[in-house]
Amino acid sequence: MYARVSSYTAPVSRLDEMAADFEKVQDAVSSMDGFQGAYLLIDRASGKAKTVTLWSSAETLRASVERANQLRQQVTSTTSTTIDSVENYEVASQFGLGG
Repeated sequence: MYARVSSYTAPVSRLDEMAADFEKVQDAVSSMDGFQGAYLLIDRASGKAKTVTLWSSAETLRASVERANQLRQQVTSTTSTTIDSVENYEVASQFGLGG
C-alpha cells in the first residue's frame, strides 16, 4: 500500500468550509483506480491540516497524481488555503482499523 500526504495551512475561521469542500470531492477521489481510503486531519488551533490518501500500489498512486493535483487546487482555491507540501510514502506497517 502507498500513501500521499498533503499538508495545508488555512485560516482557522475557514477550516469547517475547507472540510466541507474536501467532502464534495469524495466521489471523484473514491472512483480513482487503486483508491483505498482517505483521512482529513485538522488542527483547529493552528489552521494546519493534512490529507492522507491510501493507494493499492505505487502505480495507482502515480496514476492519480494529475487528477489529485486538480482536486487539491479546486478545494483550496475557495478557502484561502495554501498547499504546503505533497509527499508520497510506502506504507511499511499498518495496524488497527482492519489492518
